[in-house]
Amino acid sequence: MHASLISVLVQAAALTVAPGAAEDCPSSAQVLASLEAHASALVSSRPDDDSDRLLTLILMPAPGGGETSFSLLDKTGLVKLYRTLPAPTGDRARDCAALADTVAFIVVRYFEEVEMPTLPEHKPPLPPPPLPPPLPPPLPPTSPPTTPSPPSPTAEEPVRSLPTPEEEIANLALSLDGGRRFPGAGTDLGGFEGKLNIGYGFATLGSSNLWLNASAGVAGIATDAAWGNPDTGPSGAVSTTRGSAELALTAGWWLGRGRIFAGPTACLDVIWLEAVSNGHSQSETHVAAAAGIKTGFQYFWTRRVFAHVDLTGDVALVRPWLKTQSGYQVMLAPSAYLTFAVGVGLWF
Repeated sequence: MHASLISVLVQAAALTVAPGAAEDCPSSAQVLASLEAHASALVSSRPDDDSDRLLTLILMPAPGGGETSFSLLDKTGLVKLYRTLPAPTGDRARDCAALADTVAFIVVRYFEEVEMPTLPEHKPPLPPPPLPPPLPPPLPPTSPPTTPSPPSPTAEEPVRSLPTPEEEIANLALSLDGGRRFPGAGTDLGGFEGKLNIGYGFATLGSSNLWLNASAGVAGIATDAAWGNPDTGPSGAVSTTRGSAELALTAGWWLGRGRIFAGPTACLDVIWLEAVSNGHSQSETHVAAAAGIKTGFQYFWTRRVFAHVDLTGDVALVRPWLKTQSGYQVMLAPSAYLTFAVGVGLWF
């Protein structure tokens, strides 16, 4: 209800609620609370108000929980309004609260239509004045015209920490590798390896890139092996140096900050033998060949610096037999072996 209407109701009359039993439905307290919620200005703040316009609301519950009625009486006891209410049928607490609201609505409407004098037509409040238009933004300070510089060719390109697959094509990779061949004893020409590895990317195949890798270096040194006549026993010493060159064709796939690679490989070893036995020296050169599969992972620390780890399995195609002058065999390349290697390098 609008504030102007409430003020007129207060001038027209005031209302008080006669007390009643708390178990009534609705109770006097419920009706009073509903009236204060919906039309608080109607309710007299003083129950003993002797105003001529004071009306009293009396609730009359029916015995046995039947229909409840209520009346509005003036100061002389004249009934100004009488209504009956339906009896609660469901949830009593909910129904009593609803009946109290019903009484309040009926009373408010009575005051609006009967007790309230004729009012002028209510006009809606005037709309608020329009806000002033926003001030224009301040002009930037004037400065002498300058010639725009041409944009940098890489200004809009995202900074990448890894080479793209397209950048792999026709790129070079150079690394230093260290590894170990298993079996790796002197009698089977194994040992620690140190190699220089050069990679060249030259084509794509689906989602992978093809690389040609060539490596060369020292691949094992064996010394103090038994050397001599099998009938008289060892009487000298021998040392061998194995140089190795490898060519591998690998395909690489990007995975996180690195690439997985795998492919076939071919290996050629050259073994130089130097021996002394019973005052006689012996120098020989032998060649060994093998083929196998190389696989590994290349991890990029930055765009140019990387580390890699790989594992190569080879099967011997040519196995050199190293013998004394008398025919005593002392060294033999294995028929199959594994080489584990790690390395660091640069991407160009």
